[in-house]
Amino acid sequence: DGSDPRVCPACGKGRLGLRLGRFGSFIGCANYPECKYTRKLAIEGEDTAGDTLRDGVRVLGTHPDTGEEIAVKRGPYGLYVQLGEPKEKEKPRRTSLPKGMDGETMTLDQAVGLLSLPRVVGLHPETGEKIEAGLGRFGPYVKMGAIFGSLDKDDDVLTVGLNRAVDVIARKAASIRQIGPHPADREPVLVRKGRFGPYAQHGQTVANLPRGVLMEEIDLGQAIALLAEKGKQLKPKAGARGAKARAAPKGKAPAEPKAKPAPKPKFELNIVKPEETKKAKVTVPQSSDENYKFPPLSLLKERVPVAENSEEEHSRNAENLMRILGEFGVEVTLGDIHVGPVITCYEVVPAAGVRVEKIAGLDKNIALGMRAQSVRILAPIPGKAAVGVEVPNQNPTPVGMREILESEDWGSAKAELPIALGKDVSGKPLISDLTKMPHLLIAGATGSGKSVCINSIVCSILYSASPKNVRMIMVDPKVVELKSFNSLPHMLIPVVTEPKKVPAALKWLLGEMEQRYQVFAKVNVRNIVGFNS
Repeated sequence: DGSDPRVCPACGKGRLGLRLGRFGSFIGCANYPECKYTRKLAIEGEDTAGDTLRDGVRVLGTHPDTGEEIAVKRGPYGLYVQLGEPKEKEKPRRTSLPKGMDGETMTLDQAVGLLSLPRVVGLHPETGEKIEAGLGRFGPYVKMGAIFGSLDKDDDVLTVGLNRAVDVIARKAASIRQIGPHPADREPVLVRKGRFGPYAQHGQTVANLPRGVLMEEIDLGQAIALLAEKGKQLKPKAGARGAKARAAPKGKAPAEPKAKPAPKPKFELNIVKPEETKKAKVTVPQSSDENYKFPPLSLLKERVPVAENSEEEHSRNAENLMRILGEFGVEVTLGDIHVGPVITCYEVVPAAGVRVEKIAGLDKNIALGMRAQSVRILAPIPGKAAVGVEVPNQNPTPVGMREILESEDWGSAKAELPIALGKDVSGKPLISDLTKMPHLLIAGATGSGKSVCINSIVCSILYSASPKNVRMIMVDPKVVELKSFNSLPHMLIPVVTEPKKVPAALKWLLGEMEQRYQVFAKVNVRNIVGFNS
């Protein structure tokens, strides 16, 4: 093209010339050290596929995306892979070779994979969080959130799969227990296994647990008190990039860092607090059965106050939600924020032309971006021109059975068989009628609360109906779930635990049902409510 072929392509001013270095001849810029452009000396038309590291450099080829040269080089701390050549005020991308990888036999694909680290292995099957694999100061690792797990020497960081990564994360997570946020800054308080025993940690402050105390036994209050009394600051890691230890002058205490004011949200928050549950004047009904007395509510535990979710948390979640939707090209405005005991519903109003289905399809992306176990999207909210995004609270509030049974909603419930199911998003007691659920199915994953739901239904019957009005037959193939209800006066027969006896109990029920249908037909009614009235 008529230009000077000896002009340096990096700085555009210096001229290229032949230089002699420790590893032989090379081409360099005359403006060294201002310009550090270098290139290995090669003969035109020569095949470089057989290059070795005898001269400290082995060219593997060019990057398939950028077209830059990829080479294995020998440095003062070992072998590394380099992409391209140094440019003005810009270092090329470099990655050290992991232990066990030979620079003489390394392929171009392996080098491209190393330069692409860290890479995403996949999403955790339970939490949905992103798992990454990469190289660190101590070798290859897998990472999920703040949990890092080192890979074994037999694992290849370039090909390690999701199952192996989940196993490494699980083994590492077993040595770390997160017991809750610190009330001062909402940062997590952790209990870890150390070389000298378990210890509590909050930020850079650590404190050893007392002798004989297991890491599973300590709670949040005890850990905070222990950190305040015996906490020590961790020493900064030697060689940390950009870290400079500055000693305080003698006789003067180091100046405390000034607290930064909390950032103001970029939008106005309209937080709707949960409703306070009003207590009824009369909580225990009077039984028409002289032989049955309703159990007192004092048998149930009262509500224990817990730390509420702060406005900063709702502001941070709302900002993350708006950011994630914006990244996917969804234009919305923030509406009301309804705070519930377990979840918080963030209302967003889509702009004109935005399809509701597009927001509903981003549930997994929103859960990943907000670091939530799961996200439920109501698209749209019934009766509103908005979409609801339900996110689990960082500090869920337990809902007690006694709180529901003492409420006005329970006392004024017009149901034949009322059952207490908990609270809705607005904090209002949720009470249903069991007679309107003849084919009720309770399903869910392990630990989701199926047994708790069954116990709540049985407890609701005990506080609302006498054995004269309701009798129960229970079948428990697991033997251990319902055995404790054998002493209830509502039980028609003991809990059936043997599968061979189940058909006999069901046969009696079918006979009773058919007999009642015959009675209903004689008096021209459809159900037991009409018969009783």
